[in-house]
Amino acid sequence: MDSLTHTNTFVEVDQVPAPFSPISSKFVFSLKKDVSGKVIRYKARLVAQGFSQREGIDYTNTFAPVVRLTSIRIALAIATNLDLRMDHLDIETAFLNGKINEEIYMQAPKGFEKLDLDLGNLWRLHGSLYGLKQALLIWNRLLDKVLKSFGWRRLLSDWCIYIWHDSKAHLMILAVHVDDMLLAGNSRELMEEAKTWLAKHFKIKDMGNPKLIVGLEVIRDEGQGTTAISQGHFIDELAVRYHQMAAPPAPTPLSSGFEFTSEDCPSTETDREEMTHLPYRSLVGALMYVMIGTRPDISFAIGCLSRYLINPGK
Repeated sequence: MDSLTHTNTFVEVDQVPAPFSPISSKFVFSLKKDVSGKVIRYKARLVAQGFSQREGIDYTNTFAPVVRLTSIRIALAIATNLDLRMDHLDIETAFLNGKINEEIYMQAPKGFEKLDLDLGNLWRLHGSLYGLKQALLIWNRLLDKVLKSFGWRRLLSDWCIYIWHDSKAHLMILAVHVDDMLLAGNSRELMEEAKTWLAKHFKIKDMGNPKLIVGLEVIRDEGQGTTAISQGHFIDELAVRYHQMAAPPAPTPLSSGFEFTSEDCPSTETDREEMTHLPYRSLVGALMYVMIGTRPDISFAIGCLSRYLINPGK
């Protein structure tokens, strides 16, 4: 709440004029973990429930890019090959820095009255808020403007990769995933200058050598000149979440000659009811993230499983 008031995200109002309707909100609590899975921070966010926004009234455009995992891997490979220094940056309460153009009203979340704050329950939003449909777009435009004012050039092939170079062979690469950034460069002085420029506009946290970027564990051995990436801890979490700790490992998840058919799908209401309680879609989605990130070897198996998301069988 201090962050919201400091950034003038909202003002109190007595009533909502027509044709507007106040959107709802809620507190979301999460745990920030390090690469080993240890909890390092407790996070609380006030999130607007943007699903109740109406197109043309509460928002118009919502598109905003996010960096591809492929681009992250390429950036790490280039940084390793050129022996660039690397830093991990995080922008705190990033979305709150943006200002919205639309007229949006919001109700205070359930439980807000227990905070004993001298604030009403009906607000007009001036700043962007997590959960708004246009929040990511507003933040991306603001960040892009700040970066370009320093001299960064956005790549057309990936709008979340920025390049900075000059005639003195100084080079920097910046990969942006919403408020997470991977900064690589061959000049420590220039990198510090770039971070100082960002700190003039946003509240940034310099996390030093990258260890965890967009869910990818980064293991760099400067002595050997190598960088490895892994999702080992995430995969271990999946094994626990889906009760597969005792499952035997297999070098090939699915034989290339194996084939699912519609006959494998439930044909009776009893069988369908039994499968509705199993988190099939959730598991396939999590495995897709692993496949795209570090494990292309499971792509055939995931492709087969993905064809039966609507009516999966045992």
